[in-house]
Amino acid sequence: MKSQDWLPILTFILGSIFSLASESLRNHYQRDRDREARLSEQAVLREREQQEFMAKTLIELQDSLFDLMSYNQRIMYPQYQSSTDPGTGTQADIRSRILVVRVRDDQLRESVELVLARLMALSNSRPGEAEAWDKWREAAAQFEAANDRIGQLLQTF
Repeated sequence: MKSQDWLPILTFILGSIFSLASESLRNHYQRDRDREARLSEQAVLREREQQEFMAKTLIELQDSLFDLMSYNQRIMYPQYQSSTDPGTGTQADIRSRILVVRVRDDQLRESVELVLARLMALSNSRPGEAEAWDKWREAAAQFEAANDRIGQLLQTF
């Protein structure tokens, strides 16, 4: 056979090999892009789930602190309130302590800890005494600071 006969066959074989190599390379890059897109979507989904969890935690913490403040308010103003169930205050206190550890924000954690500490000190006082009223005002001020911080954090979501 002459070289003229082999040339078309050789170019066909080489063209096929280069075509297969090119397609293989293109598929490899496409798989990498698809994998990166999936990882990016998963990261966005995880971030969204974390934000939803944090928002839910903040709302639950806010409700729990409200319950705790309401319980203590009934103690401080018994003439205007119905009877208080001690279990309500204990439940709200424990729930607040559980929820606060889930919070990432140091300022909020510190503020909530101060509310809980002030209310704990208040529980050791006698209602109606000047010391009890001072502790109640301190607790209310810390509650307001914590509530404001929760609002600020919720607005970021």
